Amino acid sequence: MKDKTSVDYINLVAPVFATNKQGNEGRLVNWLDSEDGKKFGVRYNITDLRKTPKSVVNLSDDVYDATIVFKGEMITPKVLANCSRPRVLYFPDDVLTYVLYAKLVQHIGKHYDIVYTFDKEAIPTFKYLGCTDVKWMPSWTGTDMFYDKGLKRDIDICFIGSFNEYRIRMMNTVKYFFKDKQLCFKEGIYGDDYADLMNRSKIVINAAQGSSGVSQRVFEASACGAAVFTNYNKDLYDLFNEDEIVCWNNFDDLVNRLKLYFDNKDNIKILGERGKTCTIHNHLAQHRFKQMVKDIETWKIKERAL
Repeated sequence: MKDKTSVDYINLVAPVFATNKQGNEGRLVNWLDSEDGKKFGVRYNITDLRKTPKSVVNLSDDVYDATIVFKGEMITPKVLANCSRPRVLYFPDDVLTYVLYAKLVQHIGKHYDIVYTFDKEAIPTFKYLGCTDVKWMPSWTGTDMFYDKGLKRDIDICFIGSFNEYRIRMMNTVKYFFKDKQLCFKEGIYGDDYADLMNRSKIVINAAQGSSGVSQRVFEASACGAAVFTNYNKDLYDLFNEDEIVCWNNFDDLVNRLKLYFDNKDNIKILGERGKTCTIHNHLAQHRFKQMVKDIETWKIKERAL
């Protein structure tokens, strides 16, 4: 007879097919499909409501040991009520900066048994918005797409991301002080092209909007072996040591730290190698998924005792 506290089969409600496995859910699915992932022994079904809205029929309460939902904007509380418990929400967006995300969590969060946020500082806000069991789970990456390909690093400084006023000022500052360097500032780059740029870059700059919650880009760039320079983040040194990543506080500080590293270029390579090692050992999809499974099993044990 099956142990009711075990996790053997999950329903993953995420836009895996609609995004062609580009996001964190794609890293997770690709790991589960790998030889190592199959050895872990958890089967999964994908319900991708963006591609096939009628797949709500796959949400039967009798089939799965748990339901893991990414973001949750596509599944209503009424439909969620038919899903297997525990119902787990991984919310990858910034509720402290963006009101619309906070409103979404307020609408759906209370209907989940476990809620994960990538931002430790946001836990009290999630609870205020109605979530009961809120846990910190940082973002992650996967070596299926993001790994050191051994390409020639012909780009000195790279930034990839949407351009806004803050980031444009950052890029203009870097352009002014590093005219002699090979610079690459791009937006709208995804998939293999994005990973290749990370591999060609000596330094990747991350310029996040919030003051907490480490961006996915930090893990992706470091997995590719680039040295990561990111604006200061309250969660950062819970994930990386100071010799594995560079934090900057403002644009002047960024310029000074870049100059310091370019004065000894070997340190750029050393920083990239240390960051890569940390990410590969601690911040891949399998590390986060195994934690999810532990939390689900703990939830099941507590429910069974009631």
